Amino acid sequence: MITNRHTDPRLRRSVPGGWNSTRERINGHVRVTPNAQVGTDFIRGTVYLSPGTPAGMIVAITVTNDDGVFDPGNYLQSSNSSTNQYVAHDDTTRTYWMRNDNDNGNPALWVHAYPVTILGVAVYAPDDWDKALTLSQSLDMMPVFCGETEPGGGRNFYASHPRVQLEVVA
Repeated sequence: MITNRHTDPRLRRSVPGGWNSTRERINGHVRVTPNAQVGTDFIRGTVYLSPGTPAGMIVAITVTNDDGVFDPGNYLQSSNSSTNQYVAHDDTTRTYWMRNDNDNGNPALWVHAYPVTILGVAVYAPDDWDKALTLSQSLDMMPVFCGETEPGGGRNFYASHPRVQLEVVA
């Protein structure tokens, strides 16, 4: 059993907060558009992913960009660390992930230059993340979902696969 501890993995209940970005719901998904930083021509902003995340948990977010343009400056940040670790699923979709380093933390995705659309957010215990990552690579699936269908009516994620049991904390 793999447990996604995020209580709203598809962000259906609310649009998350952030800094210096426009966050809006479009076609059932949250789109994050970074804004120009005041006094500069630098374009960047954040979206907060999971307030209250305990230290040691893995936070993952899967985003897409229809143009397949991801700025190399995109990264996840917790209180004391940041990382640009990601799994590229294809030219238009990536899952960024990191271990939260601060108890009761609020990890944020920094988005630079190009807007992204959030497909899913997850909070995993380290053992569950290892399983989710391994399965996502061997089954060619994204590692953050709760069994709903892909945008556009594609295959179900983990819940439909006979080798996977996924639980979502509600």
